[in-house]
Amino acid sequence: MQGDFIHTRSIQWDSSWPRLLSRDERYAILHYLEEDFGIPPAVFIPYVFFKTSRAYYMVRQHPCLHEICNLKIQNAGLPAIRILGRHLKPTTQFAQLFGPMATKRVLRLEWDDLRKLAKVGEIRLKKRLANGFYLVNSQEFFWGFSLVKEGERLISYLSKQMKSALLS
Repeated sequence: MQGDFIHTRSIQWDSSWPRLLSRDERYAILHYLEEDFGIPPAVFIPYVFFKTSRAYYMVRQHPCLHEICNLKIQNAGLPAIRILGRHLKPTTQFAQLFGPMATKRVLRLEWDDLRKLAKVGEIRLKKRLANGFYLVNSQEFFWGFSLVKEGERLISYLSKQMKSALLS
């Protein structure tokens, strides 16, 4: 019964689809990760980066990767960094994979403070820190990123899944 099939229109490809980063764009992302989190650029040698209007993605290099670079795909690998206006925020997945390599902006929280952050969405820090995103660590696990504002306010940017895990 041919009339029962749903016909789809062709999809209009646009700038929201992933594209391979230029050399300068790659340098800028690696510089950001090194300057803000102390992760050496050499860590990312095995990866290529793609960008959409909302995020940067990482894919492990492969000899056949060039063959798919011109395909119109919706997602390309690991979502690594979200674009929030003019700011960049690494993702939870990025935190879990590369957090152990970070030497800057790692905020180690006591378990009770981490759970309170997940539950309430914001906590006051005991010491002043520079404003910006911090990698949240507790009990040897990297939970994601949260934002320090006004030097003392820590605002949760933990994923729903991490919040749920912390509160269960």
